Amino acid sequence: MFTTIKRSVSVSGLLVTCALAGAEAFSDPGFESGKCTWRTQRFRYHNGLTPAWQAITSSKLNGMKVQAQKVRSGKNALEIFNQVQYGYIRLFPATIPVTEGKRYRFRYYAYNNSATSEPTTILTDLYFDNAQNQQVWRCVREFHAFTARKGEWLPVEVTFEVPRNGAVKMRPVIQANGKGLCAYLDDFSFEEIPFPKITGRYNAARELKSIPGLCLWTDIIQVQTPYKEMPKGLKKDSAIRMSAASNEREYAQLIFHPEVDLRDVKLSAQPLKGPKGATIASSAYCFERVGFIHIPASAGSKAGMKADPLFRENVFNAPKQCNTPVLISINVPEKTPKGLYRGGVMIEFNGKKHTVPVELQVRGFELPKIANLKTFFYARYEEFVRFYPRPKAEVIDTIHDILREHRINGNQGQTLPMPKYKLENGRLIITGFDDFDRYIQRRIDRDNMTIFPVPYLYFFGDTGGFYKGRERVFGKALYNSPEGKQYLGDYARQFQEHVKKKFPNVEFLAYIWDEPRGNVEVDSLLKSIRAGSPDITLFLTVPVRYAYPEVNVFCDAFQPYFKPTFRKKLPNARFWIYNWPASLNSVEYLQTRLFPLKAYFNDAEGALIWQIFDAHPKKRNPWTNMVKTYGCGTATLVYPPLNPGDKFHSSQRFVLMREGIDDFDYMKLLEKRVEAAAPGKGRAYVKAILTPMFKKDVLVSYNDPALLSKLRNKLADALEAPELDKKLLDSLK
Repeated sequence: MFTTIKRSVSVSGLLVTCALAGAEAFSDPGFESGKCTWRTQRFRYHNGLTPAWQAITSSKLNGMKVQAQKVRSGKNALEIFNQVQYGYIRLFPATIPVTEGKRYRFRYYAYNNSATSEPTTILTDLYFDNAQNQQVWRCVREFHAFTARKGEWLPVEVTFEVPRNGAVKMRPVIQANGKGLCAYLDDFSFEEIPFPKITGRYNAARELKSIPGLCLWTDIIQVQTPYKEMPKGLKKDSAIRMSAASNEREYAQLIFHPEVDLRDVKLSAQPLKGPKGATIASSAYCFERVGFIHIPASAGSKAGMKADPLFRENVFNAPKQCNTPVLISINVPEKTPKGLYRGGVMIEFNGKKHTVPVELQVRGFELPKIANLKTFFYARYEEFVRFYPRPKAEVIDTIHDILREHRINGNQGQTLPMPKYKLENGRLIITGFDDFDRYIQRRIDRDNMTIFPVPYLYFFGDTGGFYKGRERVFGKALYNSPEGKQYLGDYARQFQEHVKKKFPNVEFLAYIWDEPRGNVEVDSLLKSIRAGSPDITLFLTVPVRYAYPEVNVFCDAFQPYFKPTFRKKLPNARFWIYNWPASLNSVEYLQTRLFPLKAYFNDAEGALIWQIFDAHPKKRNPWTNMVKTYGCGTATLVYPPLNPGDKFHSSQRFVLMREGIDDFDYMKLLEKRVEAAAPGKGRAYVKAILTPMFKKDVLVSYNDPALLSKLRNKLADALEAPELDKKLLDSLK
């Protein structure tokens, strides 16, 4: 036993490392004494119970004990168990001191030995208090692999930076639930860790030929350009080099670093000339200056001047001894002949002209008009109109302009026209789809939308229960009454019959509940809707472990411990992942582009983000107060207009999402090619090429921006190769 944390303290089964000395820590954390003195809370919770929360008094059916039969190290480990329907157990280790702005890792190992088909879960909840014992922050991590992989010790790890908000101590809470739960916990550790770094951050950057008083350099899109730093020792190059398929928009950064202030720098494009007289017109170029926003110190690792908002302009100022990045994009037309195309970017300032050569390798394949990755982003009129007071139709079109620019093919935040209906003799009869049909057709023709929410069968509630008034359906009937069930079934059947005929290439998702966690209401809604329409698509943001038999699409968090075999019990289900990360932290920047690759490795067909514009003119204006938005910008991908006549500004992070969507197209195109030659091996072939992006057998990626670009080029090379790699094919099972 021990009661203090030194620089490094070790006991059998536990290692705790911390820079704080003399602080009270765990009591017998290695369980080597054969006892555990942690406080527990044992209860039943389900919103179908009355009351919903009920204490469990039997320690034989729900509890914990120290045992020696199953250990990871040392001679003991802690067993937790539950045999009570809707039963939970919470463990409360001792409070741990922390310091603002420092980075820590809280870790233990869990072994799921539950002999049950019901879902068993475990999560780690960290509460942070100030010196006055007031909670100032909370960090929650649900460990999805606990359900997916039984019979092995897996690390449960929470890595976090303590925000600068007065936090001085952390209260860890471990919660597990599920009837039939049996799990072992061992090898707890808590340590201060260094901040992560970017591997070879500037490996793909190149210094271009300088102009007197101006350094020029270029870099790949997934590297966030620093505000002032000019990287040392960059390799030199004579041109901006890009690679793209036909019907693809490709990006590169051109970065200005002048010795003195430059005003009215002007950019213009020269046509790209390719093989046999083929050309790509100068109009295919687009220039977007990347601005910087200030994030205060309270945001921790996201603090500082961060490159993000985009200004579509070809004349701009470049401040002295600072970086001014410009995103150069080229829209490669459909059916552009394969080959090397040469052009240039003309830079004019102070009466002088300078040309930077551009070389574009056009690949011998073409991206589809509609992205393969299904996306269901949230962009709602009510948020946008606060900053853009225009007629509703104009605002909605503006929102979809933004989504189309980034190849997003679904918007869960739009309110669709409701089909007209009447209630007659206990039945619901839809009487007209005219307004609905016109709206859907416009979004298809204008914005390439192929995924829509089902009007009305959308967001009845969330983990806390029904949203206000939504427990009554179609005006008056309770959702679980015979009348209400009939109405839901009638509506689902007639709606699905109509859209199958009218819009056969469009998918409508009945996204009825947000993140249900055993909500009893969901079962009734699912059964009523499915009874009415056997083929309507029911979509839930819910872990697969809940295994609702009526659900077609499970949208779950990314699984670094993914095992395809876990999903075999749901052979007809499809899978998405969420929430798409979009951090302003330069170290986490790459994850935004990597998310579609992670979706591919999780065998997911789609990806979701819950909001693209979490903003408010007075409370959360991203130009002036980004730190007040959710996650300091993680759900704010666009910026509001700055001046009269201005429109919304995209961000470099949103462009990274588009690039990741393009990457997914490369994966699916190669998979299709391999499947044609070697059925059943397409996905494995693609994964084998991309595996170097991940560490060992766990889907934890290397933070290496240049490596991702190299692997994407390998996909392109494989698509163009006259033959597939026979050695690789033969190695695949």
